[in-house]
Amino acid sequence: MLSAIRCLFLFCIVTTLNAQSPQQEPRFALEVESGNGTQPSYSLVPRGQDGRQTSFFFTQVLVPLPPETAAVDDQKKPCALGFESKEDGDAVSIVASVYFANCNPRDLGRFMQNGAGQLLGNYSARLDETLVLEEMKQFGFQPYTIKVVNAQVPRTVVQTVSKVPSLQIAIVGEDRQSYKLVVRNTSPRAVTGIVIARSYQNGRQGLEGYDDLRSMIAPGADYEFKMDSNNVNCASTDSSMPGPVSCPIVLEGAIFADGTYGGDAGPLANVEARYRAERTQRQRLTELLQSTLGDSSLSDAAKIAQVRSGVSQLAENPDPAIIDQIQSRYPDLPDAARVDMEASMRASFQMEKRIILDSLKEFEESSGESSTAESLAKWLKQKGMTN
Repeated sequence: MLSAIRCLFLFCIVTTLNAQSPQQEPRFALEVESGNGTQPSYSLVPRGQDGRQTSFFFTQVLVPLPPETAAVDDQKKPCALGFESKEDGDAVSIVASVYFANCNPRDLGRFMQNGAGQLLGNYSARLDETLVLEEMKQFGFQPYTIKVVNAQVPRTVVQTVSKVPSLQIAIVGEDRQSYKLVVRNTSPRAVTGIVIARSYQNGRQGLEGYDDLRSMIAPGADYEFKMDSNNVNCASTDSSMPGPVSCPIVLEGAIFADGTYGGDAGPLANVEARYRAERTQRQRLTELLQSTLGDSSLSDAAKIAQVRSGVSQLAENPDPAIIDQIQSRYPDLPDAARVDMEASMRASFQMEKRIILDSLKEFEESSGESSTAESLAKWLKQKGMTN
């Protein structure tokens, strides 16, 4: 239901694969330190025999050894470190590997499928035990340190604020990675859009979603969200509490099914503008794909060339009438917000185009690596881009 997520850039990418049985709260987490003095990263270890988690750390966060120490040619250095962790009784089993190809953080799916790794080592550790990946030195990088810690942590003091009187927001759980937020809708109207944010001096972390065709939170119902529990501090507004405090989590606004809204107009207008841009661009791209794939006289290579040509010709400037329509729904919207909406819509147009172009590139690379390659039509259907 959540159509967009905006958050702090994490220095690793984590994906969790679990069986379909009911999930249990994790007992363990891995505290990973890169050795360069930065804050540790955490990844949860899923419960159950079939649960496993895979984490990747790319070159921008792997810390090279000093030149006088490293005896590795830069061309032979890996581009990523990955490790798979799973619960093994009262311990955690970890398999670490290094990767030399297809290391694109923006395309995790292809990286996981095609980035065959070289085994670094098999490890096992119990709660509070620490591992040092000394084997990383042979590849020219400072060793990562991994410690097994409790997944759950004592509740931190983070204020939650709602700018929408009929919506209540609270933190009901916390682990090493995220806060569990619950929003309760006490109004008689369904919620179709929402903006939750945590702003601080150098950035903004948020959750936002909108879908005018379906309700997100029914009247009288609750909805759970997860927000990364980054340690960000703000100046205290309470004279009795000098010094920095944890930045509050603010429910900035909500859109209701009847077209009304509550809270700040600016963030809500931006969410709606992005959603409309995404929907418009996806419709254009779907029509382009369907017309091209339906031409049986073209080879897959010719279809790819035609789609690329069509994508390059798609407009990226938003329709002023759509901006006018959105602006009219928010009487309190500042005039400068129109510029922000236009920028958001352009970014959405470009993102949807990039998704298609990256998928075509992925298909070409996959086809070149396999003697039994699937057709373009089947590939795109499996990716959910066509019916």
